[in-house]
Amino acid sequence: MRQGVLPARLFGLDRDLGTVEKGRLADLTVVDGDPFTDFDTLVRTVAVLRGGVPYTTEELTADFEPAARSTTEAEEDWLAMGTLMRRDACCDAH
Repeated sequence: MRQGVLPARLFGLDRDLGTVEKGRLADLTVVDGDPFTDFDTLVRTVAVLRGGVPYTTEELTADFEPAARSTTEAEEDWLAMGTLMRRDACCDAH
């Protein structure tokens, strides 16, 4: 949560931005996990708070139809390999 403090100070906006407190301006994205250790958590959005109004994932995606696109076998192989590389990297601390 402290990621916004320094940029807010640098731009002279720390009276209104930079921390999550009553009376401050904040838009938040709540994800399922820690994006600093697992980048994939950024696509697992649980909720969004925008302008003080909370939205669930279901509310945010309700008006959108899923893409009607099929992947080729080669694309699926690359997608699977990319997922394995991100999740089972050789250099992760176990």
